Order: sequence, then structure tokens, then C-alpha cells
Amino acid sequence: MENRIFRPVGMISTRLTNGKAAPDLAQGYKYTGEKADYMKVTSDGGVISTSADLITWMNAFFGGKVIKNESLAEVLTPLTLNNGNHVDYGLGWIVTTDKFSGKELIQHGGFTYGFSNYITRLPTEDLTIIVLTNSDRGYTRFYAKGIAAIYAPWLRDYWANDELDFREKKRKK
Repeated sequence: MENRIFRPVGMISTRLTNGKAAPDLAQGYKYTGEKADYMKVTSDGGVISTSADLITWMNAFFGGKVIKNESLAEVLTPLTLNNGNHVDYGLGWIVTTDKFSGKELIQHGGFTYGFSNYITRLPTEDLTIIVLTNSDRGYTRFYAKGIAAIYAPWLRDYWANDELDFREKKRKK
């Protein structure tokens, strides 16, 4: 991965995990404030990266340097389930369209023991927001949305409605 993907696109600080703590890694924290034991920390695919390298990755990925444009279009196409229901999820990305502006949003987030992240991409603005925290309750989704709304004011109503829908669904459970 390092020789075929990371280095060729310019990701100089990204590497695969080897199960050992390294002096240059951030210390993760549990939602209780306690330090997260590094031995329990792993990322999807075992990749450790930085915000700078992730921006490099996003530019390469969405710029046609990693996969062909046809493949990228497939990755970003929301899926239809076997029962016919439509979901706002492509292959690894949440892909939605703002019903007021008609603009597309591409998002992905995750967390692991002691860390959390959220990526928001606004193609029409050529803007990518990446939020990384060393807490497994980092509220990265909210930070990313708030930052994006500063640069794309049309998002303010979208995010407000999105959060209201999210809370309503959660309340009904």
C-alpha cells in the first residue's frame, strides 16, 4: 500500500498499523476522559494518517489519480436495496443532495477506540473539510458541518433540518 498508493499520490506520513505504539502517534481518549489503550486501537484497513495526508488523498481520489472517473461515479452513486428502498450511501460514502439548492454533499465518518473523524466534501465549492479528534466521542460530524456552513452558507438550513430529522428518528426508537 505504501509503495503503490500512499507514496505515489504524495501521502508522506500515512502508514499501516503494526500493532505497536509509536512516539509520533496521538494519544487517544475514551469518552470518560481516560486514556485509550493503544493496543485496542485499529482503523479500518489498518491505516494511520494525518489531516494533511488525508487532504492529499481526497485531492488524488476525486481528481482521477487513484481510480478512473467512471469508477468514481459508481462509488458515489447512492444504492437501491433489494426491497427497492433508496439509501443515501454509495460505496463507502454518504451521498446526499440538498433539496433547496440541489447541490451534492459527500461525507464519511467513523470512530475507533480513542479516536473519531468526519470528512465532508462539497464538490460545487471544491471544498473538503476533515476533522480528526483523539477522542472516541469527538463530535466530529458537528464540527465538520459547522465549518462547512461557514464556507457554504446554503448548508445552514440543510444541516438544521438534517439534525432535526436525526433527533426525531432517534426519539421514536
